[in-house]
Amino acid sequence: MTIDQETFLTVPLNSYEKNPCSPSVQNLSWRGILIQAPQQVHFKPGKTVGMYGAFAAIPICGFYLFDISKSPYQAPMCLYAIDKKHDKRYWGNVVELNTSSREPDPEEAPIPDSALEGKAVGGYFNPNLADFVKLPEEPALYDVYVEYMGYKSNIVPIEIMKGK
Repeated sequence: MTIDQETFLTVPLNSYEKNPCSPSVQNLSWRGILIQAPQQVHFKPGKTVGMYGAFAAIPICGFYLFDISKSPYQAPMCLYAIDKKHDKRYWGNVVELNTSSREPDPEEAPIPDSALEGKAVGGYFNPNLADFVKLPEEPALYDVYVEYMGYKSNIVPIEIMKGK
């Protein structure tokens, strides 16, 4: 499905909700990660966007679905951007950037493996690539993908450009 590039400007950055740019999965037996992103992103040198001061808004809209029994640990989601011209790899973990007002989750007894068999967990995500990956503030063409819980997403190309 092709998404109008202007629609990516409406994505709520760093949220965990479905939006018009989110991938859709029809087959619930599928497992993995799918992402969608704008083909081009513009930035203005010296200007920042969002509450974390990134140089650009680069939404990575995704959906994941995993078997719970095959996901025993909670490692952070990792974003990768590979500069296609210089073959340089940038990466960063998607972590909570503002935890000052969060209370810790209550401790719960572990759920037995037998209760998890055949169950899946899934969700949407919309991190701003520039909030979590230290990209240089310059034009570039990147191949971007996500790794999470042992899965690797599809690769999407994103061109970062000065202007607009």
